[in-house]
Amino acid sequence: TEQQHLHEAPWIMTGPLVVLGVLSLVGGLLNLPSFVPGPHHLLETWLEPVVAPAQQFLHLELPHGATELLLIALAIAIAVVGLGWGARSTLRHTILPAAASPEDRGIWRLLNRKWYVDELYQEFIVDPIVRLSRGILWKVVDQSLIDRAGVNGSAWIARQLGRVGSRLQTGEVGAYVIVFVLGAIWILYSVGQ
Repeated sequence: TEQQHLHEAPWIMTGPLVVLGVLSLVGGLLNLPSFVPGPHHLLETWLEPVVAPAQQFLHLELPHGATELLLIALAIAIAVVGLGWGARSTLRHTILPAAASPEDRGIWRLLNRKWYVDELYQEFIVDPIVRLSRGILWKVVDQSLIDRAGVNGSAWIARQLGRVGSRLQTGEVGAYVIVFVLGAIWILYSVGQ
């Protein structure tokens, strides 16, 4: 049943890979080493007019001659060894499904766990941010400062002012006249000073 689900990747996935492969080939042909006849190192020199002032301070010399040949040979040798090791590792025996395969060990476990980057990110980035958010930002800043002091505090102040105002609003005209007269005397006294 699992083999029925196997199929080639759709063109939407394969197409960009083909384009990248062709562009890599073109880039390699544009930057052929100096021992190949014809134009070479075009990618190396195409920005020379722009970077010429910087070349006065730091001149970059790319490897040529024997050094270039040695680096090319070394890159090819590493690629061949990698291909051989991969073929030997995967074709030597049948690849088991994940459920039936033994537990990974050593470098395979490290690679399978993606160098433990997710675990390290969780431990040192996500968990501290969550603890900070819950412990300080939520409980201290939001609940204590904003909710209790800000929202509930301003509501308490408004209620207290309302109580004071309700005590001043007695509905008796005589009390209003007394407060008015006392207020007018206080203003006259303040202005007279």
